Amino acid sequence: MQAYTKTIICLAKSRRPGGVCVAGREIREGQIGPWIRPVSDNGAVPSSILRMGGRWLQLCDVVEIGLKQPSPHTYQIENHLLDQERPWKRIRRATDDEVRAAIQEPATPLWNGVFSTKGGRRDKVPLVLANKSGGSLRFIAVENLSISSVSDVHDASRRKTRGMFTYAGVSYCLSITDYDVENEYKSRPAGVYAVGRSYLCVSLGEGYGGYAYKLIASVIAPQN
Repeated sequence: MQAYTKTIICLAKSRRPGGVCVAGREIREGQIGPWIRPVSDNGAVPSSILRMGGRWLQLCDVVEIGLKQPSPHTYQIENHLLDQERPWKRIRRATDDEVRAAIQEPATPLWNGVFSTKGGRRDKVPLVLANKSGGSLRFIAVENLSISSVSDVHDASRRKTRGMFTYAGVSYCLSITDYDVENEYKSRPAGVYAVGRSYLCVSLGEGYGGYAYKLIASVIAPQN
């Protein structure tokens, strides 16, 4: 298959082993299209490719990326194999209207899961259900986000950053993997911080132990 390019609004930039997880929705002729998650052979985007013209990729950047072929994997149907020979090109910042247009409506519970980890709330989905979920990415608007940075329930020497919010009438507490948010809140005193209205990219991460785990891959502050 011949390599191709896609132009996306970057709606997720989060940590993962081996590099960075990036995802966004395609933008074409002013219209918001499907999700695109560029992946390499090990799943991650190398950090080096995210530096464009002396500036690192930021959330809400509109960028042109090179891809080789669609590469769906179980419930992560949005994956496309990255063309690492083609540098990414930053085009501009997305407008707030464009970001709002990427929000998925109507609001429905996130993968209908009722399963929770020890420190979370409704934050995991059995793989058998995840594989039937129709995708692994959601971009949502919430009104009542709070962020906690407290000791990990499994390792008291480490800090864990989680986001708590209500969406479609359901309460969630999910791990945050957004690079900037993690770094900011881990540098603050331990506690719970009210954030309020926010846009969130919620992702189903890699499966482990029979479950897929819901993660907050980005926190974006609305501009107005």
